[in-house]
Amino acid sequence: MKVVYKFTLNLDEEETVIEDISRSAKILSVQAQRDIPCLWVLIDTESFNWEDRTFVIKMTGEHFGDSQLNYVGTFLLDNESFVGHVFEKI
Repeated sequence: MKVVYKFTLNLDEEETVIEDISRSAKILSVQAQRDIPCLWVLIDTESFNWEDRTFVIKMTGEHFGDSQLNYVGTFLLDNESFVGHVFEKI
């Protein structure tokens, strides 16, 4: 069975780890809800390839170093004065 779940992203930490999420789960959207950045993810609850997945938020102009990251989406906060870009560590 497929279902959409929402996960919040932590602005106060360097990264957010979502535990026990399917590797095949599809990120549908990144948006702010009530000034909290969130991921909406389509998950097959019958999948057996569960693992932890790590997400990071980078600001426009911020350096990444040599990190292996895949772009997920962008969100706005504080009346669009804060722009965050979400990446998944690979």
